[in-house]
Amino acid sequence: RSLRSAASPQQSPARFKDVANCVGLSLHEPRSAGAPSLKLGKVPRSASPEQLRCKLEWLRAEQRAEKLRVKAMQHSFSESMLLANKAKRRAEKKKASLDLREQIAKNVDKRIGHLTEELEAVDFATKGKSTDMFSQDSLASTAASSGGFGLNR
Repeated sequence: RSLRSAASPQQSPARFKDVANCVGLSLHEPRSAGAPSLKLGKVPRSASPEQLRCKLEWLRAEQRAEKLRVKAMQHSFSESMLLANKAKRRAEKKKASLDLREQIAKNVDKRIGHLTEELEAVDFATKGKSTDMFSQDSLASTAASSGGFGLNR
């Protein structure tokens, strides 16, 4: 019985076993994830035109399915690449911001150091003068330089 006559509406519908045998699939072998579903080998010389057409249709269907899988994987890959590039740019921006903040912190530390040194120098000079501050000579010189104590106005 040919597959064409088995698939006609007047006859009984084609059974999967018949189609699978036509294509050369084994119903008892489990399909591995990496292995192709069809074993592409030489077509036996005794194959009928219906069997050849059936095998051709199965191969075309598998080709369409694989093209769809490839397209989906390309889409997923390009999305992943876009996300990776976006993450890379974001990381570079964060690194630049971190470097800037570290530089600002170093500059503030330097300014604090310089101001601390100036304050210590002023404190040292002031402490050195503080013992002489209330002596008669320093009061007279201060009064003379400022034009008196400001009481005679």
